[in-house]
Amino acid sequence: MTIANLRQIKEIERTRSITQAANNLGIAQPHLSKMVREVEQTLGFVIFDRGARGVVPTSKGVLFLTHVDKILEQLHSIDVLARTDINQKRFSVSIPRGSYIAEGFIKFVTENDYHEGVSFDLSETNSVETINTIAGHRFNIGVVRYQTVHEKYFLDYLVEKGLKYDLVWEFEMLVLMSPRNPAAEILEITRDDLAGLVEIAHGDNVIPYRNTNMTDSASFLKRDAAPGMAVQKKFYIYDRGIQFGLLTSLPDTYMWVSPVPDNILSTFNLIQRRCSYPENRYRDILVFRKRYRFSDMDKNFINCLHKQRNKALQQNYT
Repeated sequence: MTIANLRQIKEIERTRSITQAANNLGIAQPHLSKMVREVEQTLGFVIFDRGARGVVPTSKGVLFLTHVDKILEQLHSIDVLARTDINQKRFSVSIPRGSYIAEGFIKFVTENDYHEGVSFDLSETNSVETINTIAGHRFNIGVVRYQTVHEKYFLDYLVEKGLKYDLVWEFEMLVLMSPRNPAAEILEITRDDLAGLVEIAHGDNVIPYRNTNMTDSASFLKRDAAPGMAVQKKFYIYDRGIQFGLLTSLPDTYMWVSPVPDNILSTFNLIQRRCSYPENRYRDILVFRKRYRFSDMDKNFINCLHKQRNKALQQNYT
C-alpha cells in the first residue's frame, strides 16, 4: 500500500464512484478496482460497499479514511515546510466556487505585498473537504456553503470536527445564463422554465450525513441534490472557467450560483436571474478551529470578503 494508493482511495471516496475516480486520475477502471481489492486484502476488511447509492465507506472504511486524511495532511504539512521560508508569512483559505468570494480574495491579494515574504494558498473545493482540511490544519480558515435545509448536517459535522463558524451571508441562488438562453426574456423564472434546459453543476457537491448503523464518529459523504427541479441533461464540471465558457457557448445551458459581480458578468457576457422557491435558501459561513487566532492577514481577507458581499447586495437582479 503506497501513498499513491491512499490518494486514489480518497478520490474514490470523494466521487463515490470507481469509474469516475479512474477517469479523474487518468488510469484504467479495472486497475483501480484491483488496487482497492488488494488494499482491502492487506487490511483484512472491506473499505467500500458497492450498491445503489454508489460506492460508500463501510464502518471500518470510514475510520480507515479518517486515518488516511491525517496521513495525507501530515505529508502536505511536510511539503509546505520544505517549500516555505520559515520567516515567510503564510495565508491559507479554502472556499467554495463562489464569484463574490473569489473577487474578495483577488482584492485581498492586490492590497497586500505579494512580491516578497508572503505565501498565498487557496483551494476551491466542496464544503465537506473544506471542513476536513481546516480540522486537519492544512488550511487556517475557510468558507463553507450549504443549503439551509441541510444546516443540521453541517453544524453537527462542525461540532464533530471541533470547529467554530461565523455567518457571512444568507442568500438565494440565482440562475446564470447567456442572454441568448430561451429563458433570458422571462421576467419571473420558475423551475418549470428550466425543465428543457441543460444544467451545468459542480461535480463534487456533497453533504455530510450519519449512518444510524455506524458509531457516532462515522461520518461520510452523500451527493448533494442540486437546487431546482430534475432536468434531462446535466454537465458535471469542476473548473469555473470551463463552466463560464460553456454557458457562453451553449445558450441552452444554465447554472445555479451565488450572486455574481457585474465585472464577471460583463467579461463572459452572462446574465443572472432570480428563481424563487421555498428551498432556495443558502448560507456561507466562515469556518475556523476553536482555538485559532486570526492573523492580521486573515482579518484583512475577511474584511475584503464582506466588502464584496456588500457590493453584491447592492446589485439588482431581475
